[in-house]
Amino acid sequence: MNHCIIFDLDGTLVDSLDDLTSAINYMRNEYGLTELDRETVRSYVGDGVKMLVRRSIQDSICDFDGALEKMSSYYREHIVDYTRCFPGVKSGLAELASNGFVLGVWTNKNEQPARHILSKLDISKYFDFVIGGDSGYALKPAPDGALAIMKEFNSTEATTFILGDHHTDLEAGRLANIKRYFASYGFGHCGKEKPDHTTDCFADFVSRMIILKHKL
Repeated sequence: MNHCIIFDLDGTLVDSLDDLTSAINYMRNEYGLTELDRETVRSYVGDGVKMLVRRSIQDSICDFDGALEKMSSYYREHIVDYTRCFPGVKSGLAELASNGFVLGVWTNKNEQPARHILSKLDISKYFDFVIGGDSGYALKPAPDGALAIMKEFNSTEATTFILGDHHTDLEAGRLANIKRYFASYGFGHCGKEKPDHTTDCFADFVSRMIILKHKL
């Protein structure tokens, strides 16, 4: 039986907020709209690019499809201008992999840009799977992605864990009946969800997982 860890991407493994903010403000500038500050964009992240754009033009009468294309086109060209791994992620992933965990990414971001970020930041080698918002599963908080991962990699509810920074990650984990860790250092918030554990840095999460694996 495998021990499997499912990671969210934005706000959990990588700090991509500056690049997302730049892309949103490029789009808004194209429509003559005032720029949004970083914290406003932060509050819009977590439910996929379509919802991010929709929230970012709610004060206007912009054409949604046009806004989505402008934002997405700019973001594809500037996806890792400022995006970086959170402290401890690279070494932590290496440690988890060396301890026999199956590791993967499940994000509401589309799969190709997610893979591009992982590759550019030199962490793609640690992941056994990457599921994006366009990979054929319902977006989080639906549990479909997690259930498919458990089936594919022969892990159980007791040996599968999810780390995320958004209430959608936590809800998806709850619906899949797996242990949920909240990355408080990220972009999001718990909402009404109550995680099994809260971690304020990636290294803490890694330590917890290694200790737990030896107990199971």
